[in-house]
Amino acid sequence: MRRVIYKYPLVLKGEGCAATVTLPVRAQILSVGFQHGEIFLWARIDPTAKTCERLMYVVPTGCDVPERIGFFLGRAQDERAGLVFHIFEG
Repeated sequence: MRRVIYKYPLVLKGEGCAATVTLPVRAQILSVGFQHGEIFLWARIDPTAKTCERLMYVVPTGCDVPERIGFFLGRAQDERAGLVFHIFEG
């Protein structure tokens, strides 16, 4: 099985903190962070695998955390704006 690392943007839906990312099945999320002013996640994937949607939450420091939240993946820090976002899988 071939494995590569791809990056995926976390695009928020509306005014909420949720983002849906389409990833190959069994993708392993490696890290999250800012690049060029946007939040991305990097995952080790099999590019030939079928895909599925995975729900992510992007929670700014000082904001309410959704009640039903999953695993903490990491934080993304926007150095220019002085903002920190905490990323969870739903």
